[in-house]
Amino acid sequence: MALAPTTNRLGRRAAYAGFMLLAAAACVVLQLELSAARPGGAPTAAGANATRAAAAAAELGGALGGALGGAARWRATGAVLCGRFASVAAVNVGYIVSAELFPTSCRNSGIGWSTGCGRIGAMLAPHLMLGLAKPLLLFAWLCVAAAATMGLLPESAGAAMADVPEAERVGTGTHLPASPGLTPIASPREVPLVSASVG
Repeated sequence: MALAPTTNRLGRRAAYAGFMLLAAAACVVLQLELSAARPGGAPTAAGANATRAAAAAAELGGALGGALGGAARWRATGAVLCGRFASVAAVNVGYIVSAELFPTSCRNSGIGWSTGCGRIGAMLAPHLMLGLAKPLLLFAWLCVAAAATMGLLPESAGAAMADVPEAERVGTGTHLPASPGLTPIASPREVPLVSASVG
């Protein structure tokens, strides 16, 4: 519910950076709470990888459910929920930006590559959770880096999308000029519907 008004009011870059910084803050708060509850800050499980992963998940769940008491549990739970909201919102803004920045001729491929590169991080994250002493601090640093690099992209809110025929552009009612070298085509919505005659 907050995503559309935020991205339209603040712009894509500011909304993305804000959501990423919120996710970074949530990672830092959660790491601090977990470190205070369990000195060392990382799951310590022995055995095969599957056993280590199961033990690490159980230990993290135990920390949120039992080792953290009172206010610390509420802070950790709030950080988890806030971080999840912010990361999902940032990913959705990323989809919007990808769709708006790539030209029509390669928009599908561009969004696909952007999404695929993001999935590399999703595959590496569980391994980092098991292998690092304070993994959430690394995730916070990556969120801050993503927020900073968003400033390198042009603002796409309210801008005409690249290579979209003039007849397809939706906006304030003013006709935007077509991109150089592009021949405008008739909009499918303007083509009269012709029914086949029964004969």
